[in-house]
Amino acid sequence: MRIILVLLPLACACQRAEVFDIDVTNLTPVSTEAEAAAPAQVARLSPPPLTATSSVAFSPTGMLTKGDVLSVTVSVDVSGAAGGDVALEVVAPDGTMYQRLEQPLKADPFATQHFDFTVPVAGTWIDTMSLTGTWDAHLMFGGVELLHDTFELMP
Repeated sequence: MRIILVLLPLACACQRAEVFDIDVTNLTPVSTEAEAAAPAQVARLSPPPLTATSSVAFSPTGMLTKGDVLSVTVSVDVSGAAGGDVALEVVAPDGTMYQRLEQPLKADPFATQHFDFTVPVAGTWIDTMSLTGTWDAHLMFGGVELLHDTFELMP
């Protein structure tokens, strides 16, 4: 059996048509056994690098003095992490650990995950012991610090 294939150029009228005469009587089909033996090629995307960003907000907004601030919220965006816990370690101005807050990560390294860590101020040791000055907030993942941020409570 023969097939005649005619290809017509579309780009330019000055080109001539190409004619192919193909003899299909002696073609051999691809073996399905060979296809089954070949390993399947699956494209795998590499997760993005582990990154984190943060911002600090006081409640009520604009208040910075110990007596006026109800709470401090450290908002964090993490990407490239899959599973486990992310923790915020809050360190008082004198260098002692004040509080550790943890939240679970989703098992999706391709998603940017948002977390809000809120540290109450009014009616806590911060308020009654006048713990004012520069506070440190360390974001931890798997025992490694991802980022460090600071905030200041005024007397």
